[in-house]
Amino acid sequence: MATFSSTPTSCRQEDARDVATPQRRNDRPAGSGDVMTRQARKLLAVAVAVMALSLACTSLRASSAERAGGAGVARSTTTRPTHPASSATTGGRSGGTGAGQLPGVAGIGGPGWTPGEDGPSGLGGVRPGAGGSPTGSPGTSSGTTPGRASGTTGSTTAGPGSAGSGAAGSGADAGRAGSASGCPASTGTPLHTAPGAGRTIALTFDDGPGPTTGAVLDVLAARHVHATFFVVGAAVAADPGDVRRAAAEGNLIGNHTWDHAYPRSVRHGWTVPYLADQVNRTDAAVVAATGRPTCFFRPPGGFMPASVGVTGRQSRQQVVLWSVDPRDWAVQGAHDPGPAGRAREADRIYQAAIAGASQPHPILLLHDSGGYRGATAAALPRIIAFYQAHGYRFVRLDGRS
Repeated sequence: MATFSSTPTSCRQEDARDVATPQRRNDRPAGSGDVMTRQARKLLAVAVAVMALSLACTSLRASSAERAGGAGVARSTTTRPTHPASSATTGGRSGGTGAGQLPGVAGIGGPGWTPGEDGPSGLGGVRPGAGGSPTGSPGTSSGTTPGRASGTTGSTTAGPGSAGSGAAGSGADAGRAGSASGCPASTGTPLHTAPGAGRTIALTFDDGPGPTTGAVLDVLAARHVHATFFVVGAAVAADPGDVRRAAAEGNLIGNHTWDHAYPRSVRHGWTVPYLADQVNRTDAAVVAATGRPTCFFRPPGGFMPASVGVTGRQSRQQVVLWSVDPRDWAVQGAHDPGPAGRAREADRIYQAAIAGASQPHPILLLHDSGGYRGATAAALPRIIAFYQAHGYRFVRLDGRS
C-alpha cells in the first residue's frame, strides 16, 4: 500500500507511480475481478488520505495566520503615546526688576529670574514643565486633601480629593489633610475691605519671601502690629525661614500662587485646573514651613477672570484684592539708591499710603520682594504711626489684631 509522509508541512501527494492503474475490462484476464477490487480499494484509500492531508494543511495555515495576526494586534496595543512637557513661563509686572533675589534657585532669583512685564514683582520664569500633565493638563487635579481642587502636577497616585477635576493627584499636599475644614467657605467674591469693628486697616505684603522680608518683620514686631503676607510658593520652598518666622510672630500667611505667572504668560491662560494646582502647591509649601494652611488667595496683578472665583470656592480660599495701592514697586528701582535716595522713595510711598485714611477699612498693598524693597521697609514705621494716630486698629485679614 502506498505510504504518506506524516509531516503535515510537506502536504505532498504520492507519486502516480506508487498507485496501480486498472486495466480495461476487455483486456483483463480471467480471475482478475479480485485484483480489480483490491486496486479500487487501494485507490479509494489514497483519495481519502489525500483529502485528509489537504484539510490538515489548510487548517495549519489558518492557525499560523491567526497567531501572526494576534501578535500584531498585541504589539500595536502596547504602543504608548508620548506627551510633550509644558514649557516654562514668565510673568511679573512691568517695571519689575526681579533680579538676584534668591540666588541659586533656578528661575527664582539670580540669573534665572525673568524681569517683570507690566508691574512690580518681576516674579515668574519659574513655572516648571509638568511631569505628568502641566499642569496645563486638567487630568492632574485631584488632591489628597478632602475638599481641595487639585494636587501637585505630575503625580501618578490618585487621591481622594472631593473637588478635583482629574484622576491623578499628588501626595505633596497630604500634610495639609483636614486643612480645608479649617478655612471658612469662600463665595469667590474678592474682598476689598479690612474686617473688624471700628476703624481697621489691613497691611498686606506681596511676592515674598525675599531679602526685605526680615526687615519688614522687624518693624512689625517692634510696633506690635500684625500683617498678612501673600507668598509665592516657589520662594517659600526655596527659603522657608522668613515665612516660618512670620507665622510664629502672629502674622497671617496668604497664597499668591506658585510662580506668580500672569494669565498672558500661561499657555492656555488661567484655567481652573491651572490655578488649583498653583494654589495647592503653594499651600503645601506653606504647610511644610508653618504647619498651617492658607485660607486667603490674592491673584497676581489683581487679575480676576472667572476662574479665580471658581478656584477660590473649590479650594476654600477667600479671594483678596486691595483698596489702597501706593505703587511702592514702581517707586523703587532695582537697587538700593543709598540713604538719601532711599529716604526720598520712602517718603513717596508714605504719602501715597496714607490716602487710605479716607476709608473706614482700607486694605493696603505693599511688597516685600520681587526687587529692591528697602524703601518700603523704611516707610513702614511712619505708615503705622500715622494710622494709629488716626484711630485705626491693625488687623490680619481674618480679623485678628
